[in-house]
Amino acid sequence: MKRARAHSSGRPPAHEIRARNRRLLAIASEVFMEFGFEAASVEEIARRAGASKQTLYARYPSKARLFAAVMAQRSDQVLASFSSFLMKGDNPAAALTGFGNTLLNLVLDKETLALQHVVFSAARKFPELAKTFYDLGPGRAMKLLAGYLQQQSAMGNLKVDDPEIAAEQFANLVVGELLRRAALGLGRRTTPAGRRARLKAAVRTFMAAYGK
Repeated sequence: MKRARAHSSGRPPAHEIRARNRRLLAIASEVFMEFGFEAASVEEIARRAGASKQTLYARYPSKARLFAAVMAQRSDQVLASFSSFLMKGDNPAAALTGFGNTLLNLVLDKETLALQHVVFSAARKFPELAKTFYDLGPGRAMKLLAGYLQQQSAMGNLKVDDPEIAAEQFANLVVGELLRRAALGLGRRTTPAGRRARLKAAVRTFMAAYGK
């Protein structure tokens, strides 16, 4: 009886609502990347999504909230990948290699670079946008890694005095120069062999400093 009433109410099932929202956020991401944050319009996003502007505002009361939702969805997907490597056991070198490989791929991803450009272009006029981008993206990744390093240090597998600094150092070893070049539009193509060599050197350097 309950199932029949839920169906007769006309409300779509939960999985369909989630799928619609994922599609909406994917379209919003495309519009933000195409026009930039300031020029992107909720009307255009609604039109491409086949939804009304009122419906969009009911779910996301402002364009900034919509952009935050775009970032949160992307971040949730990436953090799941990061977490999977940090939960595989007590071998920090192996965990850091998996984490670093995911980080490299993320930093060089076209969509990541495009969204980063959107934020950098709008940051001076919309400083909260930059904070949202950092807190939901790089900030979450660094907290996750710092927590892992603290745990491994407590277990005696590493010797880390300041997990937050150590996490930032590892990220810089892996992507520092690549990220700077990419942010300036000077990115160069990296081969799989080149990425593996960069990552291997980063893990070796980090473990020399913090390993036991």
